[in-house]
Amino acid sequence: MGLVKIKGIKVTPEKTVRYVVNREKTMNNLLVDGINCTRNAETIIAKMKYYRKWYQVDKTRKNLSFHVIHSISNNENISADLFHTMSVEWCKRVFPENVLAVISTHNNTDSLHSHVLINNVCLDGASLTLDKTWHREATRISNELCQRYNLVHSIIDRDNPKGVQSKSWWEYQQANKGNSWKAML
Repeated sequence: MGLVKIKGIKVTPEKTVRYVVNREKTMNNLLVDGINCTRNAETIIAKMKYYRKWYQVDKTRKNLSFHVIHSISNNENISADLFHTMSVEWCKRVFPENVLAVISTHNNTDSLHSHVLINNVCLDGASLTLDKTWHREATRISNELCQRYNLVHSIIDRDNPKGVQSKSWWEYQQANKGNSWKAML
């Protein structure tokens, strides 16, 4: 949860939905939850398309959906179930309650991470924008949850320009494994 990354999906949210709810990565979909939708990939895709078409936003907005990834340090000792519970709580706090989203936790890599795929339009037709202000608040809430669950390695100092957020994902992974040439210097 310490690291929050946002990607705008401009072309094919269907591929991202199928990747996010992949049974092999989510303990046979036990680590998948939906906000205002189900766990089924086809139902999620249909519902997202329906709301974009209903509010006619495909041609007026740059992103069809947003793919948010948040993860914790490899040094944390937490179960996938508990991390998924934290992820769902995090989502409910950082996104409006009328958003259409699917949340999944992948436990098939060295570090636990969650994927959140959010439709670009809310159920009431309001536009969803994830900007730097949103990112700062999402990181603050993530830090709050990390403190509550004693995940000290995953707390990010957003005010320190030389902190974790200035590293690429690959550099962050290498630093956690002890292979970072920057850390060695």
